[in-house]
Amino acid sequence: WGDTFSGDGRHGIVLGYGDSGCLDWSVQLTGAGDDRFTDLTSDGSQLFVTGRIEQALMVGGATLLSGAQLDTGVVVALSPTLEPSWIRALGTAACTSGCPVTLDPARPWLALSGSYAGTVHLRAPLASAGLDDGFVALLAR
Repeated sequence: WGDTFSGDGRHGIVLGYGDSGCLDWSVQLTGAGDDRFTDLTSDGSQLFVTGRIEQALMVGGATLLSGAQLDTGVVVALSPTLEPSWIRALGTAACTSGCPVTLDPARPWLALSGSYAGTVHLRAPLASAGLDDGFVALLAR
């Protein structure tokens, strides 16, 4: 996984390599702004990617989130066929310092942490107390 660059900003790409070291598949995470994807993990069937997007998020040509002033942290779940299973927007300017994600295969949740300025939307909106604030969350997968 990593970032790609184009005339309209930074985008994400996830690459899958086979045992021989050859590229087996790829999926692009693009949008109309400067997007950063910071972590990924898998439970063996779904792939979970976290990051921060501006303005829109497109996966495989389908627009999943859009808005003129959208600036939010996201978690994207990709199915084994690399189609989006679900997406969760985390709120205005969430994940300003990245969102590490991990999971326990025996439990049905993702553990996510990061920092935010503005408002993070977890179970209920949580407004920042000033500069960047931190959060730790469990999201159902």
